[in-house]
Amino acid sequence: MRAIPLRPIAADWHCQREGSCCRLTPAVVMTPAERDLLLARRPDLTTRFRSAQPGFVQLQARPCPLLAQDAAGRAVCTVYEVRPYACRRFGCYRPDAASEPYEQGPDGECRNLVDRVFQSRDVRRAYALQQRKAQRWALRHGWTS
Repeated sequence: MRAIPLRPIAADWHCQREGSCCRLTPAVVMTPAERDLLLARRPDLTTRFRSAQPGFVQLQARPCPLLAQDAAGRAVCTVYEVRPYACRRFGCYRPDAASEPYEQGPDGECRNLVDRVFQSRDVRRAYALQQRKAQRWALRHGWTS
């Protein structure tokens, strides 16, 4: 069993736009409706999609082809307004990306987030709110459960 390290908690967390999560994910699973929204913005990605389980497709990533850098060197999503449900649900909750590296577990989970969810009621609440917002978006775009 893995020991869970104590990690600093930021009550007002926001994405640090460091980009590790987008560079390391192997694929992003989404509905065909989400894919169509992405392709309307980025038709060059047509060949990066593969079939996944019935009713879903996946965008081949690592690094995510939707990731870019702004003039200040921060990671930006080029399709942020129509980003997929999986991306809307994600948050690592690192208060300082410079001093805490992104840690991905063997199943692709973000250990930075998992550890904080176990440690902090505030993080659990913030994460639950983020999930509810993402779920409302997803139901409008073809996710059924």
